[in-house]
Amino acid sequence: MSVSWTLFDAGSHGTWLNYFINSHPEHVKANLNVTLETKKQNNIITDYGVLGSEWTMGDPFTPPQKGKVNLKIFPAHCLYKYEEQYEQSLKDTQCEKVIVVNTKSGILLDKMLKRMHVIRPEWKEEFHAHSDFGEGVELKPYLEQSSVPVHYVDIGKMLTNDEKEYKLMLEFLDEQPLANWNDYVQRVHDDIYANI
Repeated sequence: MSVSWTLFDAGSHGTWLNYFINSHPEHVKANLNVTLETKKQNNIITDYGVLGSEWTMGDPFTPPQKGKVNLKIFPAHCLYKYEEQYEQSLKDTQCEKVIVVNTKSGILLDKMLKRMHVIRPEWKEEFHAHSDFGEGVELKPYLEQSSVPVHYVDIGKMLTNDEKEYKLMLEFLDEQPLANWNDYVQRVHDDIYANI
């Protein structure tokens, strides 16, 4: 049994990454039946939801007896306004590792920001000056002093089939690769970016 988290900003494909991680061999052994659901707006898939790997802060949690699980945290996927509960929540879920989704300018960021105008139009001004995802100032001190290892996944690289970024994530999670991992990536492009 092993528990990890994926922390992410809205619009940064953290839900997809959570599903993707839970689709790997050691994670599938947990038998949580993690499934990905699509969410539409004006007949365009704008977002994903995930079932089977969500945990709400304060709720009881029982880790799987076998395999691994990567959790998506509620009510705030990046712990915004819940930062002070970081260490206690690690203990509550017996979390051993934390993945933080980020991306830097130049690698898919422009498309991700354009997508934000569709799924979160009320945030237009905030994202106008945005230069990255996953660099939450409020959470950073907690991550720097984390009692468990933290690994940053550049989702822009992951979603452009960067083999090195994929392998680094697998090493961190002590997980085996999927032979068809590029198919998972292509689905994001087909579902979301083909229409934006």
